[in-house]
Amino acid sequence: MNVHWVYRAIAASIGAITPVLTSSSAIAASAARSAPIAQEERQLAQSFAEDLPADVATLVKDNNAFALDLYHHLRQQPGNLFIAPYSLSRSFAMTYAGARGQTAAEIAKVLHLSLPEPRVHEAFASLVVILPHQTEGIPRLESIDRLWGQENYPFQDPFVETIARHYQASLARIDFAKQPELARETINQWIAERSNGRIQNLLRPKDIGANTRLILTNTVYFKAQWFSPFSPQRTESAPFAIAPGQTVPVPMMYQLMNPTSIVEYDDLTLLDLPYRDTTISTVVLLPTQTAELQRVEAQITPENLQRWFSDLDRHWSTEQPLSAHIWLPKFELQSKLDLSQVLSSLGMPSAFSKSADFSGIDNSRDLYLSAAIQQTFITVNEQGTEASASSAVASGVRGAQNSTLEFRADRPFIFLIRDNTSGSLLFIGRLVNPGELSP
Repeated sequence: MNVHWVYRAIAASIGAITPVLTSSSAIAASAARSAPIAQEERQLAQSFAEDLPADVATLVKDNNAFALDLYHHLRQQPGNLFIAPYSLSRSFAMTYAGARGQTAAEIAKVLHLSLPEPRVHEAFASLVVILPHQTEGIPRLESIDRLWGQENYPFQDPFVETIARHYQASLARIDFAKQPELARETINQWIAERSNGRIQNLLRPKDIGANTRLILTNTVYFKAQWFSPFSPQRTESAPFAIAPGQTVPVPMMYQLMNPTSIVEYDDLTLLDLPYRDTTISTVVLLPTQTAELQRVEAQITPENLQRWFSDLDRHWSTEQPLSAHIWLPKFELQSKLDLSQVLSSLGMPSAFSKSADFSGIDNSRDLYLSAAIQQTFITVNEQGTEASASSAVASGVRGAQNSTLEFRADRPFIFLIRDNTSGSLLFIGRLVNPGELSP
């Protein structure tokens, strides 16, 4: 009898919805007062980044390489896109703890894991401490894992202990064999609660059966306010170009932002939009009017990202930070992706086949991954969630530090939500048509 291991990852990036009505003059005055604070906090994050433990820095580099591999594979699909690569890396690192032989080697290769297996788990445990958590007034980032295992099934103690110690994931016993529908409802309710109600009914009846033995759930919930919120009073309908000669109306937010960091290249412009305490930012990669989105996407490599981020960070270290007129659309994206075929094609086929070796979980060769589904949700509004733009091939950086620049995101762009202390890419998205909820 075949037994199944179903993996589910759920990510929600949600902007605050409390309206703040402020006059434009008050916003400008507040921004002027907050500029030194923003610079100090960002420079502090940069100093922490320079002192990251070696294994954590290696893990972040590996995670980000996997994130870009995943994005480049998925970007071939048309339309909007939003993924949570950190969530996926973390979840599959847990499967890696129970994998053996060729299955373990394939997982390590696809995830770009370069550390020895025990140090991978230790580094993930250290990284989660570095990432910001829920504290009054600063970004909230919660990553909660749980194993749902069949009652009386002989899971190996070393595997369960590794997951509990390094990922804080407890094992909940549940009866898939006799009560699969109750098991599904229980897991769905847990997911809904951990995602603040944003992810409903993730598991369908066909996803759980009498042969299911283990389900791994990961919920990532992110909610943060902008360092400099947009005023709802300044939001107006404006055209967004979804194709040459074709536009759709969108609610376009506006503010004169100070401080900010903008870097211009030949094919794109990068914008760094910090959240409340500046430890997390959204970076928007906006192609120029003449550059195609696909051309810019092709230039997103680990090396280019490192260079672009360094250029953005440099502006936060200057004595005269940039001011900029910012236009950014309000939008909402949600998607549900079955990544089984994607991960198989990236080099992890055995994990999803009956030749899988997860004997570190149950001391048998019966388990294999029957699905890998990630569901995501993001809302960007006046109070929270930011975007950034960047480009790959560049002849140089230009832009005067003492001038007031303009950044108008009125055409398709890419956005990255990153932790500025560790350098982790938490979310990656592409907005092609603000009027479409799903890719």
